[in-house]
Amino acid sequence: MKVLPFESTQQKALNKAINFLKSTLLGSKPLSKVPFGDYPKQHIGKKIRGYIYDDNENIIFTDCYEYHCYQQIKKYVDAGSIFLNESIQYRSISSELIQEWQKNKTRVIHKINRPMLTQPFTEFIIEKAKPLDNKIIAVNEAIIEGNNSDIKVKTAKDGTSSWTLPYQKKESEINNPFYNNLPQVSVDGVLHFVNQKTQFINQFTHIKPHYAKAKLDEMAIYACLIANGTNLGVLKMVDICDLRLASLQITDKNYIRLSTLKAANDVISNAIAALSIFKYWNLKTDILHASLDGQKFKTKRDTLLSRHSSKYFGLEKGVVAYTLVANHVPVNARIIAANEHESRYLFDLVYNNTSEIQPDIFSTDTEGANRLNFLLLHTIERLFAPRYRSLPAKTESIISFSATKKFKNYLIKPQKRFNQKLILKEEDNIKHILASLLIGETNQSNIIGKLGSHNFKSKTKRALWEMNAVLMSDYLLDYVGDIILRQAVQGSLCRVEAYHQLRRHIAIINGRHFRGSTEMEIAVWNECARLLANSIIYYNAILLTNLMEYFKKSGQSEKYEFVKRLSPVAWVHINFLGRYSFMGNEIIDIDSLLSQFRMDDIFSMDKNQKIILAN
Repeated sequence: MKVLPFESTQQKALNKAINFLKSTLLGSKPLSKVPFGDYPKQHIGKKIRGYIYDDNENIIFTDCYEYHCYQQIKKYVDAGSIFLNESIQYRSISSELIQEWQKNKTRVIHKINRPMLTQPFTEFIIEKAKPLDNKIIAVNEAIIEGNNSDIKVKTAKDGTSSWTLPYQKKESEINNPFYNNLPQVSVDGVLHFVNQKTQFINQFTHIKPHYAKAKLDEMAIYACLIANGTNLGVLKMVDICDLRLASLQITDKNYIRLSTLKAANDVISNAIAALSIFKYWNLKTDILHASLDGQKFKTKRDTLLSRHSSKYFGLEKGVVAYTLVANHVPVNARIIAANEHESRYLFDLVYNNTSEIQPDIFSTDTEGANRLNFLLLHTIERLFAPRYRSLPAKTESIISFSATKKFKNYLIKPQKRFNQKLILKEEDNIKHILASLLIGETNQSNIIGKLGSHNFKSKTKRALWEMNAVLMSDYLLDYVGDIILRQAVQGSLCRVEAYHQLRRHIAIINGRHFRGSTEMEIAVWNECARLLANSIIYYNAILLTNLMEYFKKSGQSEKYEFVKRLSPVAWVHINFLGRYSFMGNEIIDIDSLLSQFRMDDIFSMDKNQKIILAN
């Protein structure tokens, strides 16, 4: 344990108490044998001294003294004044950052090549901070003039005004009745079909490629993906399929890894993005809007990430599957502990997304927001667009460039003025932190967690929060005044909820619990489930694309518009149950399947009419 240079007398006193405890306990000497006068007592506050020692009687309550020291240590560990470089969570923030920054600054900035690092912060102030005043005035005047009819203003008897902005509900984007008319296919048949189109199975390489004797068994890969993704496991899968246990165990051990699963998921995600229908799922023209949210799952066994959460798990433990969804496609995911704040991992999922689907805007609910994510996404030229639980309360934290008294008569008004001097003074330190996050050689979630903590005190952190407040204010004012943005945020969050329902359906086929004994096994099973979901979405997207292209070529514009708006998140036509016959895998013929589709049920077409699909 190391202690940073202390600024206050109280901190110096605690440092002395820590050294006293270390020397005494390491010397195997009980505290009760230490003379009263040898105890450092300057760190003990006046209000609690009577509970720890008595000066008149020269008596000290050793248990209380020791416990109080530990309380103070925790307080300063959270504040970053005490750290342990041998740990992950409690390392000093300086050890997480790029070393010898002044020496390597030019090279690192050139390598990252982001405007936030290459340009002076005066550019940020001109582009983002100065326009805030005019935007605050414009938003308020639109409300006064009645141009923003969605804002509901209420005036109390004492003359004070309050406002609300109701959220608009969006129609469900799962299991549209359209899919009820499709013939049933098995999930193993869907995997086989998706592999024929994308060749995702080529990503499953042997763990020892230079010495491997066994060849890749395609059917065993499908069986392992289904077994792990549905929380069944290969030991139980062998009882309901036509493959041998040895084949499944060898395949699971040698080919099913986190790296191969992520690569296979990227292949399928990229294939979905390449379909002509993908662009029609955009919530705004030429802008790709994504969303992130966590989903709770119980774990059958204790792991390092398993935590209690009585609201979701009762007396049991569980984890959170945090997922990034763009245009219905789950492009990235990771497992985090149930007690961790989701916002710490948002930048990690966004920045380390290796698929070709690279969204422009990212939305979350309140759990995904913190006092850094606006700035972090702005640094990589992305927009953070959360939906807050209480929007009027949140707008009370907006800031202005000019003095706040300028806006005192407005309904939506700033409570604080932008601190320009602090930003410019801490510019080099801020760029050091941003460069460390972007270079990818640090624990991103750990740095964000430290900087986002209210206990950690630093001028650099205050400057980061100030820059984030500028971007948050800019977004909130846009959100209040732009109904298109509000609808896009709501629609994006509905899509991640739709994915959660598909993911939940996959999980409950054989029990809701993750049964892995380590966090790595749980992560692998979650990636298998994501691959199953991606495959189902790709299969549905192929169906919709073929129908859409047929209606476009045949001039049936009404049906064309209907199909291109359909969500690919549906599973009513996918069969997960029963016995799996991998050796006799069904061959899905899209043309033949769609020719059986009952078009009259949806489009009121002639019952005898068949669809002839274009190649």
